Amino acid sequence: MGLGNRIALSLGASVIALSAGTDVLAADDQAKTTSVSEIVVTAERTQEYIMKVGVNVTAVSSDQLQRSRIASATDLATIVPNLDVKTNIPGLQQIMTIRGVGLDDFSSTNNSSVGVYVDDIFLASFAEMDFGMYDLARVEVLKGPQGTLYGRNSTAGAINLISQAPTLDHLYGDVSAGYGNYETFEANGDVNIPLGSTAALRLAAETDQQERGYWYSTVLNRDLGRQNVFRERGQILWEPNAKLKVLLKLEGEENHSEIGVGKFFGTIPVPGYKGSCPNFAAPANCVDFLGYTDTGSNPFVGAYNPPGATKDRRLQRHFARQLRYGLGAAYLDHRLHRFRA
Repeated sequence: MGLGNRIALSLGASVIALSAGTDVLAADDQAKTTSVSEIVVTAERTQEYIMKVGVNVTAVSSDQLQRSRIASATDLATIVPNLDVKTNIPGLQQIMTIRGVGLDDFSSTNNSSVGVYVDDIFLASFAEMDFGMYDLARVEVLKGPQGTLYGRNSTAGAINLISQAPTLDHLYGDVSAGYGNYETFEANGDVNIPLGSTAALRLAAETDQQERGYWYSTVLNRDLGRQNVFRERGQILWEPNAKLKVLLKLEGEENHSEIGVGKFFGTIPVPGYKGSCPNFAAPANCVDFLGYTDTGSNPFVGAYNPPGATKDRRLQRHFARQLRYGLGAAYLDHRLHRFRA
């Protein structure tokens, strides 16, 4: 029961000439004449050319994310070397490892050893790792211990997700939508609106809808794993001069989806069985603590729990404020973050 091929429709309100995440910068007169483009990252908390950063970092631009249809952390692992993502709880809990280092745990109260940051906001729980990847400027994956700049929860590395920021120069936006099997509908869009010469507003949103799940419950006589997700982000920028920059951001997610069902494995041997459990070759020899065993050959069909036990209801809101003031070669950077779930 694969996902199959999806048919994607794209509608564009405008075309962005330069990919976000790469800046055309001139280090000297020769660079200006040859128009050499270099990737600029903030992996070490300051803007640097990626070739001058003293850590192993992989940067994925906005164009790369769109071309590769990267919509989740699981998708990101397909284009970033040494990054692996597995799903402990389908649709809810992603476990990340970098270079084979990570924390494999089912508890959502534990912290990942891969530090994940969305606009410098740390995602502390495994349950937050199913984040959406829409309207991003770039993604930076730092490999190896990053405790000096990112704290103790970065033994394996760190992942930075940087949103597209408002710009003062022009009005533009884009919309994309797709429809696929299992009655899946996906859509996202963004718009940048200049508000005079010193302010700008950027709005972005996405939705994931799936009316049929991948799993089937013989108890409920219906499918499980339906998705109903809305995510939205609003940012306003005020930049009255070259020294002062104020950015306010409000971001949220509303999720009323069903959690998928993992592969059954019994951990308790039945009376008379002397082997070890779980035994996937002969699952009838092992049961769970309720005495249930799944002997069917189809991993997507079983006597699964009622829908109340598989619901994932979440409402999250996040507010961030950034104040930056230039002091010649240096600058003051003040950030305030508030999170409510």
